[in-house]
Formats: sequence, C-alpha cells, structure tokens
Amino acid sequence: MELKVLDSFAAAFSVLGALHLKPPSSSVVKEFLSLSSQWPLPLTPQGEEALTELRSSFPDNPSEEDIYQLWADQNQLYGITGSAQLSPFESVQRGEDGLVFDQETIEVRRYYGAMGFQAPHLGKEPDDHIGLEMDFLSKCLLKAADDFAAGQEAGAKQALGVAREFSCEHLLCWGPDFFAEGARLAKTPWLRGISILAGQTLSEWQQALLDAGYKLVIAPRQRQSRQGDSLGAVPVELTRRPH
Repeated sequence: MELKVLDSFAAAFSVLGALHLKPPSSSVVKEFLSLSSQWPLPLTPQGEEALTELRSSFPDNPSEEDIYQLWADQNQLYGITGSAQLSPFESVQRGEDGLVFDQETIEVRRYYGAMGFQAPHLGKEPDDHIGLEMDFLSKCLLKAADDFAAGQEAGAKQALGVAREFSCEHLLCWGPDFFAEGARLAKTPWLRGISILAGQTLSEWQQALLDAGYKLVIAPRQRQSRQGDSLGAVPVELTRRPH
C-alpha cells in the first residue's frame, strides 16, 4: 500500500475519531470547515452533499447557540450525560447482553496493547468507543507509513497487519451500520455529515485493503460471548490473496 494512501487514511481516521469522541468547539468547527475542501480521500456524491450542507449551515463565526445545538445533538445520540439513542461502544452494539466493558472491550484493549497504545481513561471509560477505535486505526497506519519511509519493512508490515486484523474483527463489522444509523438519527447537519463521512471512509478503507491484495474475513455483526475469548495473543496475520 502506497505511503500517500496510508497517510490519507491516517489523517481521515484521526480527524473523524476526534470528532466522534466529543462534540466540537467553535474553533474546531471553523477549522474543519476551512479545511473541508482538502478532505484527504475521494468523496462520493453523498459525501460531497454532506460537506456542502455543512458549509452552508454554519456562519463564519458560529455562536454559542450554534455550538450548543451540536453538543445537544451528540449528547442525545451518544448519551454523553444520559441514556444514548445509539451507544458509541462496540460491546453494547455487538455483545449478547448489550453491556459496556464486555468481551469486545477486552479484545479491543488487547489490540491497543499490541501497538503500545492505551485508552486515555483506562478502566474508567470503555476502550471500544467508536472514536477511539478510529483513532487507533489512524495510529497503526501512521506507524506503518513511518516504518515504510524509514526502510523498516518488517515493522511496517506488522503495523499494517494489526490494522487489517483490527478492522476485520472490529471496525468493519459494526462501524458501517453504526454510522448509517447515526446519519439517520442525527438532528444537525454536523453530526449527520461526519457520520456520512465516517461510513464512507470505512468503505474506502475496506476497498483499499482488497486492492492491496489482502484477504478480508469480516467478523459477524452480532456475537455471543465465548469463554476464553479474552485470552491469548492478538493474531497478526499478513495473508494476501495469491496473484
């Protein structure tokens, strides 16, 4: 996979991860909108429409009321201060019992540890927030890009292998449905727009892996807890399709 491709996806996942972790401030909104014409990945017609709606919906200097509406929308959807319409935690979305800190949380934590990464509020907040998962994928891709640039091919392939395995076991099996539902439920062009962009980015990432020759086996959307799933080393396969 080319360095430019890795850098582009790393940038997109980093921005989207941060935006889904918490509602934006006025400065974040202004910065995002000012740079939106330089989005690092190709846009589908739906993605272009979402960005166009975002640009036309906000004044150059958003008021406190404008920003509060964004906070209220994200708060209601993700349950920042109360019950969530759409929980942003993988264990709730995929687990048999719909609980936080369940099997998926532990599995995600193991992947983080394999790359020397730790959730910022370890033990206090679940590791499997959709924003954290996108941020982790961004870190894997940056590591791969840096290692490739430095001629450290083994390290780059390992980081890219972790990114692929993590995507198949986690982000790609629940993220697309999550973002589609988020776009449907969002009340503001902001949250609707970044949900559409996130869903599009996951789709493009999946295609990029296929184009690079990687075999993808995406885990099922719903999973049942199995004894022992949280034990053992994280698998880091580098299987490629035969040419």
